[in-house]
Amino acid sequence: MRALLPGALALLGLFVLSGPAGATDLRSQTKAWSIEGIHALDLDLAAGQVAIEGSDGDRVRLTVGVHCEDLSESDCQRRARDIDLEATRRGDVLEIRVRNGSVWRNTRSHLRVEVQVPRTLPVDLEFKAGELEITDLGRDVHVAMGAGEARLRLREDDVGAVRAHVGVGDTRLRTREATYDGDGFISRSVRWEGGHGAARVKVTLGAGEVDVRLQ
Repeated sequence: MRALLPGALALLGLFVLSGPAGATDLRSQTKAWSIEGIHALDLDLAAGQVAIEGSDGDRVRLTVGVHCEDLSESDCQRRARDIDLEATRRGDVLEIRVRNGSVWRNTRSHLRVEVQVPRTLPVDLEFKAGELEITDLGRDVHVAMGAGEARLRLREDDVGAVRAHVGVGDTRLRTREATYDGDGFISRSVRWEGGHGAARVKVTLGAGEVDVRLQ
């Protein structure tokens, strides 16, 4: 079964939100997909700000927004319509892609992506650059990120092992009992296998900072 949703921002329509002087915020409607028959989520997201939150529901919900600081409202809307949102089901994996090509290069504008994911789904995320925050996921989490900051806040009872690596930058893991700073000179790595949960967490970042907290 294959379900494809091209050019979703244009199909959904764009809403202008209030923001700081000289800035424009555009938000699309939220799209949702059932997880019936789905056993994993594969996300490929463009650069920007990304927030992924676990939920007790049975649907994946995704909202794409655009924040423009150096573009007029009309220019921001035109670039926003060039963003592609695709959802494809491959077997028991739901693949979601948010792409913006090169339309945001050399600007102070960026995408904002919010994803709600049922806690029972493992998540595999590829993210180019920006700020990433993941909270309250309950299964395996694999993140491959180019540059920026990655913050993960998970329940310690869900997690069995954590591996975090940064090519250039810092990485830190905090559990209820201890704090582990990354080993290395330029590249930093943390490995921890002291948990009792089933989830395996792996974060690989090219440059920047990884902060994992098990609460």
